[in-house]
Amino acid sequence: PMYSVDGGNTWSETIPASFTRLAVKNNIAASDLEAIKTAIDAQTAAADLDLSGSVYESSIFPAIFKGDLKLKSIVFPYNVNEVVEQAFSGCTGLTAADFSTIDRLNYRSFYNTALKKIVLDEHIKYLGGEVFRLCYWVEEIYYNVLPSASADGTGVFRWHKNDSTEPKAECVVTVGPDAAPISYFISDNRNVVKIIMEYNGEGDLKIGGNAWNRSWNLHTVIVKGTKGLLYGAGSVSEAGKNVSSTKYLVVPDGCTDLYKNHTQSQSFYSAFVTADNFTLIEQSAYDALQAGDQN
Repeated sequence: PMYSVDGGNTWSETIPASFTRLAVKNNIAASDLEAIKTAIDAQTAAADLDLSGSVYESSIFPAIFKGDLKLKSIVFPYNVNEVVEQAFSGCTGLTAADFSTIDRLNYRSFYNTALKKIVLDEHIKYLGGEVFRLCYWVEEIYYNVLPSASADGTGVFRWHKNDSTEPKAECVVTVGPDAAPISYFISDNRNVVKIIMEYNGEGDLKIGGNAWNRSWNLHTVIVKGTKGLLYGAGSVSEAGKNVSSTKYLVVPDGCTDLYKNHTQSQSFYSAFVTADNFTLIEQSAYDALQAGDQN
């Protein structure tokens, strides 16, 4: 392998002693990753690792960096498409990971990391349980994993430990137009303050059971559906419990009756308005309220 610490302007056959960003190209093996980890741990500050120009000996990325405190970000080798169980678990300095080449994320592979943004789009083929559990620093999540994907995913964004841990960052979750969230989607997650459901299919979207149980700081749920009514399967309770100001279930203009008259006992209306005291409001009225707050 060859190494660069200046953005690829110069390359060396040995890892430089000091760097804040390390790029690697050519073929690499597990032993090379071990050497890279050792070099990163020796730095005085956290370092970014760019492996996009390299080819790893396997398409599966190992757990060599598990518990590493100095790794700040990672871009995977372009031939890697899977991350093993707990590969980066406990990497509490890891703020960014590029999933553009990854289609399989296994159990707790990014558990207890400091990721700020998570993008899981339709190319994901497998999602293990609790992949991003306890990632308290996430500010933005985009989730569009297809229902046809082989996904367990239970509690994938389930932050809370059921103790006194408080949120570190406010988080907005956007569920893409083709996704069906899985069980315990953001259950026990006190960071999430807003959910945007982009789904606009012909039929009802079945949300996984207990999808947002005890999402205590959730104050806004925006749904885009004008054709299919959205409903949650399984218990939904205590959403927005910590919110003292008004909480909103925002629906498209002209769709108030569509949501109010849904016969399912686990409809969004019954879950959020009846059970958790959210106020049903149309999108234009909500936008006007937001504009007024800003003025």
